Amino acid sequence: ILIVRPGTSTQFIENENQSLLFQADHIAGYSDGIVSILVVDPFEITGQDYEVRFRYNTENSTISWDLIDISDNITVISGNTIQNGIDMETGGEVGEGANPIVEGLQIVVSSPSNEFKDFYVTQNAGGPIDGNAGAAADYYSYPGMGRDNIENQQSNGSRWFITTSNGSNKNYEDFFPYVTRYAGGYGNPDGGMQYLIPDDYEFRFTATGSKMLNRGTELVVDTPLEIWNIGDVSDPDDDFQLMGIFNDSNEDGEWNMYQDDSPISGGTNDPYMEGFYVLEHADRAPGTAGYLAMVDALTADPNASGAYIWATGPGLPLSVEGQITRVVLLNMTFVEWNGGDVEAANWPADVTSLVPETGTIFRMVTTKPNSPRDVYFFSTDSLKPAVLEYSPKLINVWPNPYFAYNPEERTPSERKVMFTHLPETATIRIFDLAGNLIRIIQHSDGSQYALWDLRNMANRLVSSGMYIAHIETAFGDQILKVAVIQPK
Repeated sequence: ILIVRPGTSTQFIENENQSLLFQADHIAGYSDGIVSILVVDPFEITGQDYEVRFRYNTENSTISWDLIDISDNITVISGNTIQNGIDMETGGEVGEGANPIVEGLQIVVSSPSNEFKDFYVTQNAGGPIDGNAGAAADYYSYPGMGRDNIENQQSNGSRWFITTSNGSNKNYEDFFPYVTRYAGGYGNPDGGMQYLIPDDYEFRFTATGSKMLNRGTELVVDTPLEIWNIGDVSDPDDDFQLMGIFNDSNEDGEWNMYQDDSPISGGTNDPYMEGFYVLEHADRAPGTAGYLAMVDALTADPNASGAYIWATGPGLPLSVEGQITRVVLLNMTFVEWNGGDVEAANWPADVTSLVPETGTIFRMVTTKPNSPRDVYFFSTDSLKPAVLEYSPKLINVWPNPYFAYNPEERTPSERKVMFTHLPETATIRIFDLAGNLIRIIQHSDGSQYALWDLRNMANRLVSSGMYIAHIETAFGDQILKVAVIQPK
């Protein structure tokens, strides 16, 4: 038989209104990241306010994060490089469980994968579009708006998708690595989709348009399309213009619609603009200076960037000396969804629109990783366990009666009676039935227990009989009867 001394496991209870897992508020920056907080030990929670902030390491190559107790201005976690369960410094997978646990909490930082997030049109010939209009084939898993509000994309009734001119890569999972396969230049260790992150891009059909290099004729020609890296969409001062080069598939010397069907949907009624590539000037300076320099260089010598202008950048494999262009996007196009049968005898008269209307702005949005401008906030004030309202009526004594034995006694001469459920401090006075004070016990060790060794103030064992215990606490008093039967 196992006999256990009574007691309370804790004097706290959890706040039942709080989940064990919650997300911090994103109070600064524009990343698509998430900071999750897992409550591991609610009794370690301090009730403080915290911020998660990001910074680069001393080599400025790896993003790390700190956890700051902003209530006391203390750094609780410093320089952690784990995001999505991956150590961003080594590239090794360590798992989300490797995140540190501090003050009863495990902080899990997540950052989005490098890819596109949305494709939509912000305005058309009629001006800004309320809520924007989707410009992607959601049924092929393109993220974002898809075809939402596409009926309002163009005032002339046409509907366009951003996609690739290579129909075998029409699915989104194939599209985004294909059109970015040499972004930043072939052989660039920081190239590919990650090179575009975190910038956004706009394709603007304007009255003035821009110049593109015709790869067939090697002439720089006028087109209705301007291409821009708009960086942070909220900051127009960082925008810079890009330059296109195109495949003149119909060999008419212009960039225009090609009489061919895109497999982006069924039938033979999805004509598309001739495929094009996008270049940036190597210095990426805001404004139009870089674009104008590329136009001048390629007008003077269409081979100024060599035979692989569509795949490389300065100082990289396949580049040429003095090259100023760097490839950003490859094999891009705009498909007019269900725009007209490319096999019709009256082509192109049956096509709704031969080009997106002047005033149209397509926007291609990338995912945004956590950066030093991002700050996440959370408070643990409401998570801190609530203290039970203490009552001295909980105080008890064990064993009662003491019948010549306590299972916690270890020697024949040991005597032990335990007062239980005490607050942190208490004064226990023990009287005989005649009202004589025989013992005072000062309890101050912070536990819920106090021991009476069945001895009086003269350190002699008390006689068998009934005793009265008066327990005085800051929460009120308790009076107990204690029966003692000493062994013979």
